[in-house]
Amino acid sequence: MVGLKIGVDLGTSMFRAYLEGAREIFSEPSVISIEKESGTIASIGSEAYDMLYKSPDVYNIVKPLKGGSVINYDIAQLMLNTFFEHLCKNKVFKPTVAACMPAGITALEERALLKLYLNAGAGRVCLLPQSLAAAIGAGVILDKPFGTMVVDIGAGTADIAVVTMGSTAVSRSVKFGGDLLDKSIIDYLRINHSVIIGEKTAEQLKLQLAGAVKRNEEIAAVSKGKSTEDGMPVYFEVTAGEINLAIKEGLESICKAILSVLETTPPELLKDIAENGIILSGNASRLFGLHLLITEYTSIKSIVIEDPSNAVVKGLRKALRNTKYLKEQGYSFKTMEDI
Repeated sequence: MVGLKIGVDLGTSMFRAYLEGAREIFSEPSVISIEKESGTIASIGSEAYDMLYKSPDVYNIVKPLKGGSVINYDIAQLMLNTFFEHLCKNKVFKPTVAACMPAGITALEERALLKLYLNAGAGRVCLLPQSLAAAIGAGVILDKPFGTMVVDIGAGTADIAVVTMGSTAVSRSVKFGGDLLDKSIIDYLRINHSVIIGEKTAEQLKLQLAGAVKRNEEIAAVSKGKSTEDGMPVYFEVTAGEINLAIKEGLESICKAILSVLETTPPELLKDIAENGIILSGNASRLFGLHLLITEYTSIKSIVIEDPSNAVVKGLRKALRNTKYLKEQGYSFKTMEDI
Protein backbone atom coordinates (compact mmCIF):
# COMPACT_ATOMS: atom_id res chain seq x y z
CA MET A 1 0.00 0.00 0.00
CA VAL A 2 1.32 3.46 -0.84
CA GLY A 3 1.13 6.42 1.51
CA LEU A 4 1.75 6.64 5.24
CA LYS A 5 -0.13 4.39 7.65
CA ILE A 6 -2.12 6.09 10.40
CA GLY A 7 -4.09 4.54 13.26
CA VAL A 8 -6.88 6.90 14.37
CA ASP A 9 -8.93 6.95 17.56
CA LEU A 10 -11.44 9.72 16.90
CA GLY A 11 -12.80 10.24 20.40
CA THR A 12 -15.51 12.51 21.74
CA SER A 13 -12.97 14.56 23.68
CA MET A 14 -9.60 13.56 22.20
CA PHE A 15 -8.16 12.77 18.77
CA ARG A 16 -5.36 10.23 19.10
CA ALA A 17 -3.27 8.94 16.22
CA TYR A 18 -0.33 6.67 15.56
CA LEU A 19 1.79 7.71 12.60
CA GLU A 20 3.96 5.08 10.96
CA GLY A 21 7.56 5.58 12.04
CA ALA A 22 6.74 8.00 14.87
CA ARG A 23 7.85 7.24 18.42
CA GLU A 24 5.07 9.08 20.21
CA ILE A 25 1.30 9.03 19.86
CA PHE A 26 -0.20 12.25 18.52
CA SER A 27 -2.93 13.51 20.85
CA GLU A 28 -5.08 16.65 20.66
CA PRO A 29 -8.55 17.67 21.91
CA SER A 30 -11.36 17.06 19.38
CA VAL A 31 -12.17 20.77 19.22
CA ILE A 32 -11.96 23.26 16.39
CA SER A 33 -12.33 27.06 16.29
CA ILE A 34 -13.77 28.66 13.15
CA GLU A 35 -14.09 32.33 12.21
CA LYS A 36 -17.79 33.02 11.72
CA GLU A 37 -17.43 35.55 8.91
CA SER A 38 -14.85 33.80 6.73
CA GLY A 39 -15.51 30.18 7.73
CA THR A 40 -11.77 29.55 7.99
CA ILE A 41 -10.07 27.62 10.77
CA ALA A 42 -8.76 29.87 13.54
CA SER A 43 -7.33 27.13 15.72
CA ILE A 44 -7.61 23.42 16.39
CA GLY A 45 -6.89 21.00 19.22
CA SER A 46 -5.38 22.38 22.43
CA GLU A 47 -5.47 25.99 21.26
CA ALA A 48 -9.17 25.74 20.38
CA TYR A 49 -9.92 23.93 23.66
CA ASP A 50 -8.34 26.79 25.62
CA MET A 51 -10.80 29.14 23.89
CA LEU A 52 -13.82 27.01 24.87
CA TYR A 53 -16.44 29.24 26.60
CA LYS A 54 -13.96 32.14 26.61
CA SER A 55 -13.86 33.20 22.96
CA PRO A 56 -15.40 36.38 21.50
CA ASP A 57 -18.45 36.18 19.26
CA VAL A 58 -16.36 36.24 16.09
CA TYR A 59 -15.46 32.57 16.62
CA ASN A 60 -17.43 29.34 16.68
CA ILE A 61 -15.83 26.81 19.03
CA VAL A 62 -17.15 23.39 18.00
CA LYS A 63 -16.86 19.88 19.43
CA PRO A 64 -18.12 17.85 16.43
CA LEU A 65 -18.60 14.61 18.40
CA LYS A 66 -20.95 13.83 21.26
CA GLY A 67 -21.63 10.52 22.97
CA GLY A 68 -19.22 8.77 20.61
CA SER A 69 -21.16 9.91 17.52
CA VAL A 70 -20.45 12.54 14.90
CA ILE A 71 -23.04 15.30 15.35
CA ASN A 72 -21.51 17.78 12.90
CA TYR A 73 -20.25 15.90 9.84
CA ASP A 74 -18.82 18.90 7.96
CA ILE A 75 -16.86 20.21 10.95
CA ALA A 76 -15.62 16.71 11.84
CA GLN A 77 -14.39 16.28 8.27
CA LEU A 78 -12.66 19.66 8.37
CA MET A 79 -11.01 18.78 11.70
CA LEU A 80 -9.85 15.37 10.44
CA ASN A 81 -8.51 16.87 7.22
CA THR A 82 -6.46 19.41 9.21
CA PHE A 83 -5.04 16.71 11.49
CA PHE A 84 -4.20 14.49 8.48
CA GLU A 85 -2.40 17.37 6.75
CA HIS A 86 -0.40 17.99 9.93
CA LEU A 87 0.54 14.33 10.29
CA CYS A 88 1.36 13.69 6.63
CA LYS A 89 3.13 17.01 6.00
CA ASN A 90 3.71 17.30 2.26
CA LYS A 91 3.43 13.64 1.31
CA VAL A 92 2.12 13.04 -2.22
CA PHE A 93 0.08 9.89 -1.55
CA LYS A 94 -2.98 9.79 0.64
CA PRO A 95 -2.59 7.88 3.92
CA THR A 96 -3.82 4.39 4.72
CA VAL A 97 -5.99 4.65 7.84
CA ALA A 98 -7.10 2.11 10.43
CA ALA A 99 -9.80 3.57 12.68
CA CYS A 100 -12.22 2.31 15.31
CA MET A 101 -16.01 2.14 15.34
CA PRO A 102 -18.50 1.62 18.20
CA ALA A 103 -19.98 -1.80 18.89
CA GLY A 104 -23.36 -2.45 17.31
CA ILE A 105 -22.91 0.08 14.51
CA THR A 106 -25.31 -0.32 11.57
CA ALA A 107 -24.17 -0.83 7.97
CA LEU A 108 -25.41 2.69 7.14
CA GLU A 109 -23.50 4.22 10.05
CA GLU A 110 -20.37 2.31 9.09
CA ARG A 111 -20.62 3.59 5.52
CA ALA A 112 -21.03 7.18 6.78
CA LEU A 113 -17.94 6.76 8.97
CA LEU A 114 -15.91 5.40 6.06
CA LYS A 115 -16.97 8.35 3.89
CA LEU A 116 -16.00 10.76 6.67
CA TYR A 117 -12.40 9.53 6.70
CA LEU A 118 -12.15 9.24 2.92
CA ASN A 119 -13.57 12.72 2.31
CA ALA A 120 -11.16 14.07 4.95
CA GLY A 121 -8.18 12.89 2.92
CA ALA A 122 -7.62 9.19 3.62
CA GLY A 123 -6.78 7.04 0.59
CA ARG A 124 -8.12 3.79 2.06
CA VAL A 125 -9.74 3.00 5.39
CA CYS A 126 -10.27 -0.07 7.56
CA LEU A 127 -12.69 0.09 10.51
CA LEU A 128 -12.23 -2.13 13.58
CA PRO A 129 -14.60 -2.45 16.57
CA GLN A 130 -13.31 -0.18 19.32
CA SER A 131 -13.25 -2.86 22.01
CA LEU A 132 -11.33 -5.23 19.71
CA ALA A 133 -8.73 -2.53 19.04
CA ALA A 134 -8.49 -1.95 22.81
CA ALA A 135 -7.98 -5.69 23.37
CA ILE A 136 -5.16 -5.78 20.82
CA GLY A 137 -3.62 -2.70 22.44
CA ALA A 138 -3.87 -4.32 25.87
CA GLY A 139 -1.81 -7.26 24.63
CA VAL A 140 -4.61 -9.82 24.58
CA ILE A 141 -3.60 -12.90 22.57
CA LEU A 142 -6.35 -13.20 20.00
CA ASP A 143 -5.35 -16.27 17.98
CA LYS A 144 -6.53 -18.77 20.62
CA PRO A 145 -10.06 -19.87 21.57
CA PHE A 146 -10.00 -18.04 24.90
CA GLY A 147 -12.62 -15.51 25.98
CA THR A 148 -11.60 -12.09 27.30
CA MET A 149 -13.89 -9.25 28.34
CA VAL A 150 -12.70 -5.74 27.51
CA VAL A 151 -14.49 -2.61 28.75
CA ASP A 152 -13.25 0.55 27.03
CA ILE A 153 -14.64 3.69 28.69
CA GLY A 154 -14.02 6.98 26.94
CA ALA A 155 -15.53 10.43 27.17
CA GLY A 156 -18.67 9.60 25.19
CA THR A 157 -19.20 5.84 25.23
CA ALA A 158 -18.41 2.64 27.07
CA ASP A 159 -17.70 -0.20 24.64
CA ILE A 160 -18.08 -3.63 26.23
CA ALA A 161 -17.11 -6.80 24.40
CA VAL A 162 -16.11 -10.40 24.81
CA VAL A 163 -13.37 -11.20 22.30
CA THR A 164 -12.06 -14.59 21.24
CA MET A 165 -9.96 -15.82 18.31
CA GLY A 166 -9.55 -12.34 16.90
CA SER A 167 -13.20 -11.30 16.82
CA THR A 168 -16.03 -10.17 19.10
CA ALA A 169 -18.41 -12.85 20.38
CA VAL A 170 -20.71 -10.50 22.33
CA SER A 171 -20.63 -6.70 22.40
CA ARG A 172 -22.54 -3.64 23.48
CA SER A 173 -21.93 0.10 23.32
CA VAL A 174 -23.62 2.43 25.81
CA LYS A 175 -23.81 6.22 25.59
CA PHE A 176 -21.92 6.81 28.79
CA GLY A 177 -18.46 8.09 29.63
CA GLY A 178 -16.46 10.84 31.26
CA ASP A 179 -18.55 13.64 29.72
CA LEU A 180 -21.73 12.36 31.37
CA LEU A 181 -19.94 12.21 34.72
CA ASP A 182 -19.02 15.88 34.23
CA LYS A 183 -22.66 16.73 33.49
CA SER A 184 -23.78 14.88 36.63
CA ILE A 185 -21.37 16.99 38.71
CA ILE A 186 -22.68 20.20 37.07
CA ASP A 187 -26.30 19.22 37.83
CA TYR A 188 -25.51 18.22 41.42
CA LEU A 189 -23.79 21.53 42.24
CA ARG A 190 -26.56 23.56 40.63
CA ILE A 191 -29.24 21.79 42.69
CA ASN A 192 -27.41 21.31 45.99
CA HIS A 193 -25.01 24.28 46.11
CA SER A 194 -26.91 26.79 43.95
CA VAL A 195 -23.76 27.17 41.87
CA ILE A 196 -23.31 27.06 38.10
CA ILE A 197 -20.01 25.72 36.77
CA GLY A 198 -18.73 24.89 33.29
CA GLU A 199 -17.47 21.65 31.78
CA LYS A 200 -13.82 22.46 32.47
CA THR A 201 -14.42 23.06 36.18
CA ALA A 202 -16.51 19.89 36.42
CA GLU A 203 -13.72 17.89 34.81
CA GLN A 204 -11.17 19.36 37.25
CA LEU A 205 -13.35 18.42 40.23
CA LYS A 206 -13.82 14.93 38.79
CA LEU A 207 -10.05 14.46 38.48
CA GLN A 208 -9.41 15.87 41.97
CA LEU A 209 -12.20 14.25 43.97
CA ALA A 210 -14.31 11.70 42.12
CA GLY A 211 -14.20 8.03 42.96
CA ALA A 212 -16.29 4.93 42.40
CA VAL A 213 -15.72 3.86 46.00
CA LYS A 214 -15.27 5.73 49.27
CA ARG A 215 -11.74 6.89 50.10
CA ASN A 216 -10.13 6.07 53.43
CA GLU A 217 -10.04 9.78 54.27
CA GLU A 218 -12.47 12.45 53.17
CA ILE A 219 -10.99 15.14 50.91
CA ALA A 220 -12.44 18.40 49.63
CA ALA A 221 -11.69 21.17 47.17
CA VAL A 222 -12.54 24.85 46.86
CA SER A 223 -13.58 26.04 43.42
CA LYS A 224 -15.29 29.00 41.79
CA GLY A 225 -18.59 29.24 39.97
CA LYS A 226 -21.55 31.53 39.43
CA SER A 227 -24.40 31.89 41.89
CA THR A 228 -27.83 30.81 40.61
CA GLU A 229 -29.41 33.51 42.78
CA ASP A 230 -27.72 36.69 41.57
CA GLY A 231 -25.35 35.50 38.82
CA MET A 232 -22.29 36.77 40.67
CA PRO A 233 -18.98 34.87 41.08
CA VAL A 234 -18.85 32.72 44.20
CA TYR A 235 -16.40 30.36 45.88
CA PHE A 236 -17.69 27.04 47.14
CA GLU A 237 -16.36 23.93 48.83
CA VAL A 238 -17.32 20.42 47.78
CA THR A 239 -16.24 17.06 49.20
CA ALA A 240 -15.26 13.83 47.49
CA GLY A 241 -18.29 12.19 49.08
CA GLU A 242 -20.61 14.65 47.36
CA ILE A 243 -18.93 14.17 43.97
CA ASN A 244 -19.17 10.40 44.41
CA LEU A 245 -22.88 10.76 45.12
CA ALA A 246 -23.30 12.90 42.00
CA ILE A 247 -21.77 10.28 39.70
CA LYS A 248 -23.07 7.16 41.47
CA GLU A 249 -26.03 6.57 39.14
CA GLY A 250 -23.88 6.87 36.03
CA LEU A 251 -21.28 4.43 37.31
CA GLU A 252 -23.99 1.94 38.21
CA SER A 253 -25.31 2.12 34.64
CA ILE A 254 -21.90 0.97 33.36
CA CYS A 255 -21.87 -1.91 35.85
CA LYS A 256 -25.37 -2.97 34.77
CA ALA A 257 -24.32 -2.85 31.09
CA ILE A 258 -21.34 -5.11 31.88
CA LEU A 259 -23.66 -7.53 33.67
CA SER A 260 -26.00 -7.61 30.68
CA VAL A 261 -23.12 -8.60 28.38
CA LEU A 262 -21.96 -11.27 30.83
CA GLU A 263 -25.51 -12.69 30.96
CA THR A 264 -25.52 -13.22 27.18
CA THR A 265 -21.98 -14.64 27.04
CA PRO A 266 -21.69 -18.38 26.23
CA PRO A 267 -20.81 -20.46 29.34
CA GLU A 268 -17.37 -21.59 28.12
CA LEU A 269 -16.30 -18.02 27.37
CA LEU A 270 -17.76 -16.86 30.69
CA LYS A 271 -15.58 -19.43 32.45
CA ASP A 272 -12.50 -17.96 30.75
CA ILE A 273 -13.46 -14.44 31.84
CA ALA A 274 -13.99 -15.56 35.44
CA GLU A 275 -10.46 -17.01 35.42
CA ASN A 276 -8.77 -14.18 33.54
CA GLY A 277 -10.69 -11.15 34.85
CA ILE A 278 -12.19 -8.10 33.13
CA ILE A 279 -9.83 -5.71 31.35
CA LEU A 280 -10.57 -1.98 31.69
CA SER A 281 -9.23 0.59 29.24
CA GLY A 282 -10.07 4.11 28.11
CA ASN A 283 -9.36 7.39 29.89
CA ALA A 284 -12.39 7.17 32.21
CA SER A 285 -11.28 3.75 33.48
CA ARG A 286 -8.66 5.59 35.56
CA LEU A 287 -11.37 6.88 37.90
CA PHE A 288 -10.41 6.11 41.49
CA GLY A 289 -11.74 2.70 42.57
CA LEU A 290 -13.73 1.95 39.41
CA HIS A 291 -12.11 -1.48 39.06
CA LEU A 292 -13.15 -2.25 42.64
CA LEU A 293 -16.78 -1.25 41.98
CA ILE A 294 -16.96 -3.43 38.84
CA THR A 295 -15.38 -6.31 40.75
CA GLU A 296 -18.02 -5.92 43.47
CA TYR A 297 -20.89 -5.87 40.94
CA THR A 298 -19.71 -8.80 38.82
CA SER A 299 -17.76 -10.92 41.34
CA ILE A 300 -15.03 -11.03 38.68
CA LYS A 301 -11.67 -9.35 39.23
CA SER A 302 -11.29 -6.19 37.12
CA ILE A 303 -7.94 -4.76 36.09
CA VAL A 304 -7.05 -1.37 34.61
CA ILE A 305 -4.31 -1.83 32.02
CA GLU A 306 -1.18 0.26 31.80
CA ASP A 307 -1.68 3.45 29.76
CA PRO A 308 -5.45 2.89 29.34
CA SER A 309 -6.04 6.14 27.43
CA ASN A 310 -3.96 4.95 24.48
CA ALA A 311 -5.08 1.30 24.36
CA VAL A 312 -7.24 1.72 21.24
CA VAL A 313 -4.68 3.61 19.18
CA LYS A 314 -1.95 1.15 20.23
CA GLY A 315 -4.19 -1.68 19.03
CA LEU A 316 -4.68 0.06 15.70
CA ARG A 317 -0.92 0.43 15.42
CA LYS A 318 -0.46 -3.33 15.88
CA ALA A 319 -3.23 -4.03 13.36
CA LEU A 320 -1.58 -1.80 10.76
CA ARG A 321 1.65 -3.72 11.24
CA ASN A 322 -0.14 -7.02 10.68
CA THR A 323 -2.46 -6.62 7.70
CA LYS A 324 -2.48 -10.41 7.31
CA TYR A 325 -4.37 -10.63 10.61
CA LEU A 326 -6.91 -8.05 9.41
CA LYS A 327 -7.51 -10.00 6.20
CA GLU A 328 -7.92 -13.29 8.08
CA GLN A 329 -10.55 -11.71 10.34
CA GLY A 330 -12.52 -10.28 7.42
CA TYR A 331 -11.46 -6.64 7.78
CA SER A 332 -10.43 -4.88 4.60
CA PHE A 333 -9.22 -1.46 3.50
CA LYS A 334 -11.84 0.35 1.46
CA THR A 335 -11.60 3.22 -0.99
CA MET A 336 -14.35 5.56 -2.13
CA GLU A 337 -14.99 3.25 -5.09
CA ASP A 338 -15.67 0.34 -2.72
CA ILE A 339 -18.52 2.10 -0.90
